[in-house]
Amino acid sequence: LALQGPEGKSEKFIRNAAAMGIDTRPVTVRGRLDFRALLGVRKILREHSIRILHCHDFKSNFYGLVASLGLPVARLVTAHGSTRDSILKRAYLLLDEKVSYRFFDRIIAVSDRLRGELVHKGVSRRKIEVIPNAIDLSLLVSDRIGSGNPERNRGIGERYVFGVIGRLY
Repeated sequence: LALQGPEGKSEKFIRNAAAMGIDTRPVTVRGRLDFRALLGVRKILREHSIRILHCHDFKSNFYGLVASLGLPVARLVTAHGSTRDSILKRAYLLLDEKVSYRFFDRIIAVSDRLRGELVHKGVSRRKIEVIPNAIDLSLLVSDRIGSGNPERNRGIGERYVFGVIGRLY
């Protein structure tokens, strides 16, 4: 299930997912509140008997939550943290933290610090599980990856080199 804007910015991502054999159902969202999109998400949840819904940002949290009300769907959300660089973002995050998170079954926080911030804001500690954003270094010493020629394993000399794409703030 992929929410996309009418401008088509997600098209390449959706095509690549399909090329990799990932069944992706795009739902176009026109504007901040699109009732047709809500109905589209709900239809996909029902038709495909989806039982676990995992959301990642305030827009998908809202659409996922509202569309799944009354359905036998476990709701999971990952709280990544976000910039609060505009009044609108602060309002959306406040809505998530104070209202919508209460209706999710589990909340994944990407750090202990974020879990603490969520608990401080009234989110139930029992619902929060910390799964840090990280690279599992134990994979580097396994027989599959860490043995043999480091150059062949995308390393330089005896070191491994990683490329990470993200937004740090």
